[in-house]
Parts: sequence; C-alpha cells; structure tokens
Amino acid sequence: MLFRSVVDEPYFSSSPFEPVTAPIERLEDVDFTDPDLYRLGDPHAAWKMLRDQGPVAWHEKGSPGTRGKGFWISGRHAEFVQVTKTESRIFSNWDTPLLDMNREHFGDQISTMDPPRHVGYRRLIQSFLTPRAVARWTDAVRGLVDDMLDEVCEQGECDFAEVALKLPGPATAALMCLTPEETTRLQAVQEALHKAGSVEELTQYTETGMAYFGQIIADRRAHPRDDLIGAIIRGQPEGEPLT
Repeated sequence: MLFRSVVDEPYFSSSPFEPVTAPIERLEDVDFTDPDLYRLGDPHAAWKMLRDQGPVAWHEKGSPGTRGKGFWISGRHAEFVQVTKTESRIFSNWDTPLLDMNREHFGDQISTMDPPRHVGYRRLIQSFLTPRAVARWTDAVRGLVDDMLDEVCEQGECDFAEVALKLPGPATAALMCLTPEETTRLQAVQEALHKAGSVEELTQYTETGMAYFGQIIADRRAHPRDDLIGAIIRGQPEGEPLT
C-alpha cells in the first residue's frame, strides 16, 4: 500500500493504517518499546526489518522495563522457539522485568522467571489451559462476543478498540470461574489499565487490581473450589504455598 509520510515522500508500507512519521531505515534506529512506533509509525515495516536483518538482535535503546540496559529481541518463530526453549543458559528473562515496577511492588513474576523455576510454576495451571480444558469456555466466550457484536450492529458503527477493551475482562473471568459481580469489578480494572496515560496511573490501577484479586483469593481460601484459582492457591512449586 502506498502512503505519505511527514517528509512528504511516498513509501511502501505494510501497515493497515497511514503512518505519520518518517520510515525507519536501519534496525538499530528502531525502538520497539516506543508507543509512537505503534501509534504514529509503521510497526509492521519495523518487524519485517527485524526478521530480515536480525532475527535475534540486541535492542540498544534504554527503555521502561530494561532499567536502561537494553535487551535481546527475537523476530522470527524458529529463533524465538530456540531462545525460549533451548537457550535459557544464555538468554535470561530474570534480569529484564516486564516493567520496572514489577519486582518492587509485587515480587517475582512468572513472565520473568527462567527454567527450571518457570516450569514448576507453569505446571500449577497447565491442566486448565490444554485445548480440551479451554474448550469448556468456548460457548461462554462466543456468547460474550455475540452480545458485543449485536450491540455494535444496533449502533451501526463503532471504534473496534471499544470492543477490544470490553472482551478481555469477561473472557478472563470465564476462565477463572468468577461470579458476575467479580467479573464486573475485574472489567472495570482492566479497562482502566488499558486507558492509563502515565506510570502513576498504571501503578495505581495495577495496585487496585492486585488488591481486588487479594479479596478473591481470601474468599477462595475460605470457600475452596476445584478451579484455576484453587489450583494456584493449593500449589507449592518450590515446596511452600505461594504468597
């Protein structure tokens, strides 16, 4: 597709929308953590550049989540599988938290663990996330989507972001077997997180969400269930109950 950039020169873009920033020509100039790349630029062209020029490349930019240290980034499936499954002795999740605030506020995160710790924690819920297990929630999630699309049809048009924001909360709630009241509260927290415009707001809503889940966990300890949350509560991946 042919688009124009701010430099007023046409260039070919793989993006489904019209970028308003100049195209990036060198991989080392791409900042994959910059929101403007996805909001104003052409991330598709940047990802293609990563696949073509450096399927595993060092991301030099100091950015949120790296404590200014940079990180390795993998852009093709084969290399990604190799890095995540066979090269944990070389590449580590541990030293690059997803967000700088994670460990300070909430301790360890499964997304920043390396094997073998990561494997032990995954096993707690693995049986709930097999294709057969997930199929139990297919009808519930399909019903949620149908209701949302029916609402859009009545309106005649919508910004699809509104649909995208509404779906994760109820879908997650179905997976976790939450009550309707719990689902409503979860959805409000998730929508606020998506709309957070600053680190302070992100921290505030994350802490609100963690406090909310603390209440759910307390309820499940008092009234045990054989569900995903129950499996986490009962789990002892390192010989001790989870905090």
